[in-house]
Amino acid sequence: MDIIARANFLNDLGYDPSVASKLDHAGAGDIQIKKRGDDTEILLYEQIGFDWQTSEGVTAKQFDEALKDAGSGKIVVRINSPGGDVWDGVAIYNMLKSTPNHVETVVEGVAASAASIVAMAGDEVKIYPSAQLMIHSAWTIAMGNSSEFRDVADVLDKIDGQLAEIYASKTGTEASEFLKVMSKDNYYTAKESIELGLVDSVVELDSDKEKRPAAASDNKRITADARRRMLALRKARLGL
Repeated sequence: MDIIARANFLNDLGYDPSVASKLDHAGAGDIQIKKRGDDTEILLYEQIGFDWQTSEGVTAKQFDEALKDAGSGKIVVRINSPGGDVWDGVAIYNMLKSTPNHVETVVEGVAASAASIVAMAGDEVKIYPSAQLMIHSAWTIAMGNSSEFRDVADVLDKIDGQLAEIYASKTGTEASEFLKVMSKDNYYTAKESIELGLVDSVVELDSDKEKRPAAASDNKRITADARRRMLALRKARLGL
């Protein structure tokens, strides 16, 4: 579809036709890339796929550009995304599965819908204690006659089967088990994600108990120093 045809299509759907050109020229501006020695961190903090309403989102093309800068070290994909376009999500999943680099995916907030598929691409999948995974069936907006709607439903069924296979390949279970639950939104806590086998480990946070003694000691030292300075200033004013 050329830019003019795409613009007309967007306009017919009620979207801003001016974003049509951005679909082909989007760079990697929505992806943050951080180098940690030989390792590369990619922050996936946007929805997946191009948003025709806001002109935002991370496309497969953008993610591919980010991977080109990764080098040969470990790739860590940090995820906080509501999901989005299933095809972009699957493409990113396949990119990560195909790279020779060791891939670590970390769910920092939520990895929902297509973002949960990206999370499954990790050789090692981690999640923070208060983060969540969300999985569900694919959905779309369609128009047309009854025959066309039946065709759309058939395609959605095929997509659901493929997504279920991805979850199943990670957990070592049957795809049918996921198809049973994907008909609704399923939000899984870190503990539930571990139990299902969707993630490998929970990120360990520093214990508050380990931090408090040092912090309390520092506060006492600062307070004592302040009191000594105040006492010295008072004595100086009184001529003592």
